[in-house]
Amino acid sequence: MAVPYRTDKQIEDEYAKAYAKYQAVQQAQADRQKQHKDTEYDDIQRQGYVQYMQNKKELPGYLANLGVVGGGSETTALRADTNYQTGHQATEKRRDADKTAIDNTLTDILNQYKMVADENMRKEKQQ
Repeated sequence: MAVPYRTDKQIEDEYAKAYAKYQAVQQAQADRQKQHKDTEYDDIQRQGYVQYMQNKKELPGYLANLGVVGGGSETTALRADTNYQTGHQATEKRRDADKTAIDNTLTDILNQYKMVADENMRKEKQQ
């Protein structure tokens, strides 16, 4: 049985539909990966905050037992605050880097698919 003739426009439309479906599936997968990363990093941030607050609560008693008062205790408290903020910012940088990597992978996958599909479409149009 002979394959019915298709116009270039029909071929292009078929490839465009296939690409749109593929893109939607890949985008959904990337979105799930980013959601997972958000959950992972939210948990890390939450644990860091809890630890920070516990340390902040216990710090005055700890310093008093060591005999540290005045400027020394203020410096130690400031250092604890700075350490928490630095850790928080580092975690956010890792989150952003991971999500950027997911986006870059998505772009690479879609570009590769499009390149192969365009070549296949070109060959099909020449037949």
